[in-house]
Amino acid sequence: MVLNRKGFTGVVDAMFFIALIGIAVAVLAGGTAQEGYVPDYDASSFCDEAFRSKVTCTEFGMDIEDGRIHPVADLTAASVAAGDGSAETYFGRLLDGVFGRPGAYLMTIGFGGDSVSVGSGGGTETYGFSSDYTSCFGVVHVELFLY
Repeated sequence: MVLNRKGFTGVVDAMFFIALIGIAVAVLAGGTAQEGYVPDYDASSFCDEAFRSKVTCTEFGMDIEDGRIHPVADLTAASVAAGDGSAETYFGRLLDGVFGRPGAYLMTIGFGGDSVSVGSGGGTETYGFSSDYTSCFGVVHVELFLY
């Protein structure tokens, strides 16, 4: 019986090529991984994006189901004034998700003489930002420090 070895050689060659490409991708992916990754977001861009966006009261964490979207600055001002904790929870989830290091930040939000803080901070400060955002109730002052 005569065997055709051309097909077998082609299959072995293809498997070798796939294995070689897999090793190359693994080496490149491992070589580009960075210790202490710093995200593209910094404190200023995070605050600007967050406070200029709009969400529903339910997404913000309030027990109001009106279905309409509201500016985050308005909901934040209402939460800080009421002291219901929804602003702290909302921004804690956002900051943890965006920066990937739970609690490695300190955000202070002030409105009308009241203020709340989110995160624990600590360590060496890498970014700091302070700004005022206008809400329908007045000015919301925000400070964010990333560690």
